[in-house]
Amino acid sequence: MLGFASHIDRRDEPEDVLDALHRATVSCVNLLGAWRVPSKRNDWDAYVQGKTIFYHASAPAAFWPEYWSLVREHGTSVMQQIAWRNQGSFTFTEAMRLAKTSGSDRWIFELTSKHGMRDGFYCPLGRWMVVYWSANVLKLSPEIRGLLYGAASIAAVRLEQLMDQKAVEGNAPLTSRELASLRLLSFGRSVREIANELELRPTSVKTYLARAQKKLGTKHQVHAVAEAMRRYLVI
Repeated sequence: MLGFASHIDRRDEPEDVLDALHRATVSCVNLLGAWRVPSKRNDWDAYVQGKTIFYHASAPAAFWPEYWSLVREHGTSVMQQIAWRNQGSFTFTEAMRLAKTSGSDRWIFELTSKHGMRDGFYCPLGRWMVVYWSANVLKLSPEIRGLLYGAASIAAVRLEQLMDQKAVEGNAPLTSRELASLRLLSFGRSVREIANELELRPTSVKTYLARAQKKLGTKHQVHAVAEAMRRYLVI
């Protein structure tokens, strides 16, 4: 577990955190996703893919669109309600037995079954939920439960750190040098040409562009220029 924690702390993107968690647990379960619970739990608009909710690629692609459609039709699922009570982790099968659902309340179990998810494992972690899924009915020993829950906890902590980091970076203003470098880059100038025009060293220009890219939360220079233009920082 300590090795996993050290490994996941080096992941700088939520998608990479989820991939690391999936690889660590795939011998017994698959990863469905992780999401941060908003202050108003039923505020469905607060669940934004890539910002507060992260899907993993191992989940059937058609599951999530159908899930959100049914949530808006029927409201909070039985499993989500159980998770919000924060009474610890549980499998889908255990939730079905506990809830004793009937009629429209069964929609979440019918949906997971429809998409080949015969079972799963819910991990309520305060503000975070991490959920695994399986094509088979799960029979988890206490030790495996503890390991899955512990790994989910580590992943949730890292996701929270990344969200806080991105919030800080997103609010940090770009300096005049960073903006100037981005503006010239948007005109098609090379790093050396930007350096000559601003009377800087090329290494300094690279540093300014890297800082701007980080503050804008973008993955490469072209993306940084596009994001700066979208925010009307570069015209």
